[in-house]
Amino acid sequence: MPPPPLILYTFAPSPFGLKAATALKYKKASFETRHVHLVSQKEIRFTGQKTIPVLRAGDAWKVGSGDICRWLERLIPEPSFGGRNAAEDAAILEADNWVSDVLIALVRRSWIDKRESAAAHRNNRRIVKILRKTSKGVPPLAEWYWLFLTRSTPFIQRQAALLDPKTPIAELYRNVVAQFDRKLATSGFLAGGEALSYADIAAFAQVAFASEQGMEHQVHRGSSPAIGDWFERIAAKLPD
Repeated sequence: MPPPPLILYTFAPSPFGLKAATALKYKKASFETRHVHLVSQKEIRFTGQKTIPVLRAGDAWKVGSGDICRWLERLIPEPSFGGRNAAEDAAILEADNWVSDVLIALVRRSWIDKRESAAAHRNNRRIVKILRKTSKGVPPLAEWYWLFLTRSTPFIQRQAALLDPKTPIAELYRNVVAQFDRKLATSGFLAGGEALSYADIAAFAQVAFASEQGMEHQVHRGSSPAIGDWFERIAAKLPD
């Protein structure tokens, strides 16, 4: 009996949606992407929540990119991006939490930073441009006031606040790049193991997006030689 079709519900520029989509691609899974209506979010009402991404497989579904990655590891064991034992699982989870709480927190900060409002505005205009191509419900002229919406969105504020709000974003960027380099120094992978993990997938998704879209004050493939080498190695393991 063939496995049920996989459907990913997301917003195109969502860091966690990008993580889930990249995980599916790494697993060489056949899946459909459904971009959620920006306002009604009617596509994910079946979950009883308003959290994306959502991965559905028949009558089963998971919410949240971390749970989706761990679910995929059980559904599609190979190629693996999980640990071989409890110690490796713990190291991967720690690295994945760093991606969420530091790397993606920097992304959120770059969307709402008040000291660098011009750069934040440009980042938001890039986001709206992508949303217009993928999701319904984007208001007219949103490019011009999206920055004010993101600054007043609680979950974005909470995640951005994981990084010191008093530290200028240029300094935060340098600190995050330095942390990234230190994590790669042991084995060339974020969790320190012999192979990539879903933490690498999570970071790769965001670095790739920032590089492709020209996002400012975000880690990109040229941020350091070590990150550039790591990026090329992860990219080689993903389908074109």
